[in-house]
Amino acid sequence: MKRWFLLFMLIPFVTSCTVWRGVLYGSSDIDDHKKVFPQAPVYKGDSTFQFAENYSQWLDTSMLVQKVVSGDTFSCTLNAFLNANTTTSFLIIRNDTILFEKYYRKYDRSVTSTLFSVSKSLTSLLCGIAVDEGFIKSVDDPVTEYIPELKKKDPMFQKLTVRHLLDMRSGIKYDEVYNWKLFTGITRLYYGCNQMHQIKGLKFRYEPGTVHEYQSISTSILGVVIERATGKDLPAYMEEKVWKPLGMEYNASWSLDDKKHCLAKAAVGFSTNAIDLAKIGRLYLNKGNHNGKQIVDSAWIERSVVPQVKNDGYQNCWYSLGQNILTADGKYQFSDSLTLVCRAKELNIPENEYIVTHVKGKNETASSDYWEAVTFTNRFFAMGILGQILYLNPDKNVIIVRLGRDKDLFYPILMNQLSKLL
Repeated sequence: MKRWFLLFMLIPFVTSCTVWRGVLYGSSDIDDHKKVFPQAPVYKGDSTFQFAENYSQWLDTSMLVQKVVSGDTFSCTLNAFLNANTTTSFLIIRNDTILFEKYYRKYDRSVTSTLFSVSKSLTSLLCGIAVDEGFIKSVDDPVTEYIPELKKKDPMFQKLTVRHLLDMRSGIKYDEVYNWKLFTGITRLYYGCNQMHQIKGLKFRYEPGTVHEYQSISTSILGVVIERATGKDLPAYMEEKVWKPLGMEYNASWSLDDKKHCLAKAAVGFSTNAIDLAKIGRLYLNKGNHNGKQIVDSAWIERSVVPQVKNDGYQNCWYSLGQNILTADGKYQFSDSLTLVCRAKELNIPENEYIVTHVKGKNETASSDYWEAVTFTNRFFAMGILGQILYLNPDKNVIIVRLGRDKDLFYPILMNQLSKLL
């Protein structure tokens, strides 16, 4: 009875579809594109690009993964590890050749699933193409140039630029708490039927550009900017500029808020499979070029993958893989900041290339205070909340894709370890 009373009280504050979608479906799922949201198709073209295949037996048989169970550490094969968690697809490609490709839980190569925040990286790609084509004149343009109705809303919108959206420095007052039982900002964005209504009501916590804070609403605004600038909806633009030119093997789709508003969920709503997502990775490894055709300017790729340390290694909706600065005996905890800085100098790491954090003690990891620092590598990845990962290692020309439902494991570390073995 209390639950229904609470829902009744919430109705004036959130749209009815948000309430009922949230109650009916609960936590988000990789198959939500099949049951929750209307879909806009993204069709493949007539020609298909195929990776070569040379499946590596040692990837199937070698003990590559360490697991810790009840305090004991043991090794297992990659396949055994993936079979024991919620993975649905895992793909390893090097030099355009598939070395490992396996599917689990009744999935196969053709089955699509929602990529969640990997969609942000794809929206960023479309933004880069729109800049190339002159539809977006500059990433330093204010968003009000493309969404003029926001001029009548919070005055801070006129200081908010496309670049701020790409780097998650919008300053928007927004709740990115992934508790699907509460009607937080991200829940209303995910389940809501009218993204523009939510965008118009936004307020600001900081001046745009001053603070990095991960917020899905930023990419939602970016999606509207791209649609207004190009005059095309995101699914159609993706189909024309990316999906057909890259020779995708299967059709994809983009979730819409509803059939009335038909606005693509730019931050969380793209659905495809592992083999076609890998082709996006190939495009980035090849600096925006696909078989001699420049799909997006190489400068856009560089800006997406060169770590912005002051932005926590996040740029253009892509993550750079971080690694701890270690003491001489291989530990990541330093007793004081001066010792840490001295160690960084020993390793020839400039001060502007690492982030220092002071960790308070008496928690799960330490009984006293310590300092740690993270620097960033040239490996980069796109990531969704349920372990959707597109990992890229330019040094090894390696692409690794993982799709599934597990949000508790940080797969880029495993992928980085695997790429070093190839």
